[in-house]
Amino acid sequence: MLIKPKSLFFSIVITLGCIISTSSWADCDGGHPIEGKNGTKYCLSKIGMNWWSAFAWCESQSMKLGNLTDLCYISEEKRWLGGTGAGACPNIVGAYTGNVFAWTEVGTSTTVARVINPNSGTLNSFGKADSGKHAICAPKKTNTQ
Repeated sequence: MLIKPKSLFFSIVITLGCIISTSSWADCDGGHPIEGKNGTKYCLSKIGMNWWSAFAWCESQSMKLGNLTDLCYISEEKRWLGGTGAGACPNIVGAYTGNVFAWTEVGTSTTVARVINPNSGTLNSFGKADSGKHAICAPKKTNTQ
């Protein structure tokens, strides 16, 4: 069977296009890719889960469950200062338009962890067994490391 040069050319172009377009966004399989104001790309799961499942889900994406230092950092002047409430996480404000809370790796105890709303930047705490929160994953290396 003889391969036509034109067919071969288009096959190569399509393959290269797929390879080039594969970036850290591709690591967000089954989630919503979002970007912070500092340019870091994160992955927000599409479904709710408990904290331990969120941790494992991020690992399956070749990422890590986001911590507040990474998720909230824009600069030394604009970062998480340890508080909670609306706007406590300036980097992530407006990154996602849905009204969801997502687990972070920051635990306040063995049974409670911080959650973040990637629309309002609101921080709060919930019991790790709550299965209604999403996962927010960060690259293993971030701008603050």
